[in-house]
Amino acid sequence: MSIHRIQRISKRTGKPSVKWEVHWREHGRQRTRSFDRKGDAEQWEAEVKRRKQLGTLHTLNSSRTLGTFVAETWSPERTADLASATRRTYANLWTAHLEATFNDVPLREITAPLVAQWRAERERAGAGAKALREAHSLLGGILAYACELGELEYNAARAVRPKRRVHSEPVRAWSPYEVERLRVAIASAAPTIVAGSKPGQRARKSYTIERLPQAVRQRDLALVSVLAYSGLRPAEALALRWDDVHDKTLLVSRACDLTGGAIKSTKTGPSRVVRFLTPLAADLKSWQKTCPKSTERWIFPPADGNPWRKSDWDNWRNRHWLPGLKIAKLPHSRPYDLRHTFASLLLAEGHTIHYVASQLGHGAEQTLRTYGHLIDMYEGKPKIDAAKEIRAARKAHPLRPADADAA
Repeated sequence: MSIHRIQRISKRTGKPSVKWEVHWREHGRQRTRSFDRKGDAEQWEAEVKRRKQLGTLHTLNSSRTLGTFVAETWSPERTADLASATRRTYANLWTAHLEATFNDVPLREITAPLVAQWRAERERAGAGAKALREAHSLLGGILAYACELGELEYNAARAVRPKRRVHSEPVRAWSPYEVERLRVAIASAAPTIVAGSKPGQRARKSYTIERLPQAVRQRDLALVSVLAYSGLRPAEALALRWDDVHDKTLLVSRACDLTGGAIKSTKTGPSRVVRFLTPLAADLKSWQKTCPKSTERWIFPPADGNPWRKSDWDNWRNRHWLPGLKIAKLPHSRPYDLRHTFASLLLAEGHTIHYVASQLGHGAEQTLRTYGHLIDMYEGKPKIDAAKEIRAARKAHPLRPADADAA
């Protein structure tokens, strides 16, 4: 490595000019860079020496753009094992929020001010706070991988603090009485198409109480019970097999990938054993007697007996769940929200946060963050027996005789 003083005669003016060139070797190739000032050349020479010692000399002249890095390196190496829904989410975030700003920017030119400017522009454009927070996190993950590979020296996205989350409303845990009222409604609700009141008006859907086929009633009763009284996520419940059911426990080791109609691991990865509330055992036994023998492998098979797809789940939600909510006069919510009932009952029984977290399949910190208000509410109150509460709720909201086997 050396610095050379180069004097040249300008062809345009005929006057001499002085340049300072830094020469160094990189991967067997001779490199050169010119400067107008000797001080700048000396600083560059010092930077080259520093990077040689750190082992990051190859990043000094890298012109690789972020879009090229994502397409050639990050996406093939870091997303191959992700669920299809996660890959789709990342692709949407990249297209909607990151590509326009960062696709053609060289990695070495992504700085903290550029990231801050990008976030401010997206906020002015009306981007949602949640989506922008996720896009910021995705950018940070991509740049972190570039740092691991030695293509960057620091992560500019992590240098910019993400926006604080706006505290959402605390989760609402349904009582067993509301769950049982919903079960009664779902077991008897059927959609009907009503013609529009005016010529040319689009037909609308209304919900009536009819006598649904026994297999449909029993399946829906059991599915709602599993979601409310074992705390499984819907994708986990839909992937249950009969050999996962034991006397007082459920083995949760898989979930449905609704996007691809396939089976995947649970959201957090490891399997867990859930000690479900005893009334659920009777519901599953009743459903097992009615469950079509051709689909006995899965506890909740769709019509074709294969793993659930998104279209199957959307149909069930639209044709059974939403009509049940309307007839039971309950607020709009997701099937996922039944999971909060199980957590609430465990906390009311006096179980520890760590026990509740293990049953739900996530960390104690998340349990405290999600259900902290319930813990405060139950503090100092007598402990309950969740099974007795469910039985009392079923007496208050009895099923019709045709459905009584599931009680």
